[in-house]
Amino acid sequence: MDAINNQAETALTPVEQAAIVLLSMGEEPAANVLRCLGREELLAVTQVMSRMSGIKVDTVKVSIQKFFDEYREQSGVHGASRSFLQRSLDLALGGDIANSVLNSIYGDEIRPKMARLQWVSPQWLADRIAHEHVRMQAVFLAFLPPHLAG
Repeated sequence: MDAINNQAETALTPVEQAAIVLLSMGEEPAANVLRCLGREELLAVTQVMSRMSGIKVDTVKVSIQKFFDEYREQSGVHGASRSFLQRSLDLALGGDIANSVLNSIYGDEIRPKMARLQWVSPQWLADRIAHEHVRMQAVFLAFLPPHLAG
């Protein structure tokens, strides 16, 4: 049995294993994970997901087991999430001061909005910012992955 599991594990790429885990968890949980991925990661894993069919139960078991094994190895306290800090600082300092502290840690609220630019076509963005000041253009480009900004 271990030989079969080892064959199934080595035959799959990490992206294929991720696709199997995402397909196994259902639409809403998978959507929550997909929201956290960058453009290239999302495209890679969803392309693999769209091509998968006839996956054997043993292959699914191996992929899920590997996911949980790696999760157990890496889980621990790695720092507070922004939402944890937001709630804690709100209780300790009040909303305005908490927001000020969080903005100094994480940057302005513009970062998540600017991250959406990775989904627009480079030509569309170039047309929209062509008449902006060069410094403003640089700000827009700074939020893009390097291959898109180029």
